[in-house]
Amino acid sequence: MTKEDRDRILSFLGNYGPLDSAKKYVGSDRAGYSITPGAGDQVGVFSKPVDLHTLLDENFWAGMLFEETFDMQATMFQCRGGNDKIPYAFAAKLGDVIQYNAPVKEIRKAGRGVHIVYTQAGTQKSIDADFCFCNMPLTTLKTVPNDFSPSHKKVIDESTYASAYKVAWEARRFWEQDYNLYGGLSFLAQGCSPIWYPSAKLFSERGVLVAGYQYNELGTPFGSMTLDGKFAESRAAIERIHPGHGKELEKPVYIGWIHAPYALGSWVRTYGKTAEDNKPNYETIITPDGPFYFIGCHTSHIVAWMEGAALSAHRAIAQLNDKVKSAGLARQSNRMQRA
Repeated sequence: MTKEDRDRILSFLGNYGPLDSAKKYVGSDRAGYSITPGAGDQVGVFSKPVDLHTLLDENFWAGMLFEETFDMQATMFQCRGGNDKIPYAFAAKLGDVIQYNAPVKEIRKAGRGVHIVYTQAGTQKSIDADFCFCNMPLTTLKTVPNDFSPSHKKVIDESTYASAYKVAWEARRFWEQDYNLYGGLSFLAQGCSPIWYPSAKLFSERGVLVAGYQYNELGTPFGSMTLDGKFAESRAAIERIHPGHGKELEKPVYIGWIHAPYALGSWVRTYGKTAEDNKPNYETIITPDGPFYFIGCHTSHIVAWMEGAALSAHRAIAQLNDKVKSAGLARQSNRMQRA
């Protein structure tokens, strides 16, 4: 390191650190104030720097670095009125093409095409088509009688899904009004974590506060609790980080994806029985099984996100488009040869 390098690094640390003239850190406006600057003689006082022991605590950094994860970065946006506005918008365009309340009962191959059996209003019905895009979660798909190839059946049957859950409450926006917290997360080392502050309708009187969003419910102490026990544990989490506000929580809602009838899990966790199975099994499920094309976030590298599901659909459409084009060119070539 040259003298110039050293001077430039010290200059950088002075700015980014930020270090004082003695090269010490005593706080900064970026880290916040214990007394905010005000009018007249109210001088701002920096918050006391976090001590080295706390800075070296792994639990501290696990939360701090959360948004450095590629698919967890701030700021995320949501549709006005909720993200389910997206499927409603598709439904408005598609109209009568969609069949509602029609659970699939069988998925079969029929010659070169497909035969799908479903029920609607207590009546068994069926659809025959040349191709099928199947976006059912693998958890649900394994419960539906089918005649997929043995290799595809193996992936479907051996896959496992996470059993994530959320607990949400309605409350006065005390996190904004009393603590100036606008969106973001607070992590706890015990109990329900994280606390998820809403990013929508800022400055309104009331909001929805998530107190507990974990990736796995099955086989955990939380999973074995009664519903009332789950709510009590969630309320206790708020009380730990915001003492005195647990009593403000109202109208709790608990969502466990493992219990949702047509999901039976939150997102794919493994594609096989062993780690060695994951790659070949994934490569199988993203390959068409005759007329069947599998889509959904489980056929992408962006698992658990709508983007992964959408991209998988675009990919499958392109695959089918190429196949139909190739078949058309082959038929045209045959006709030309016969001519």
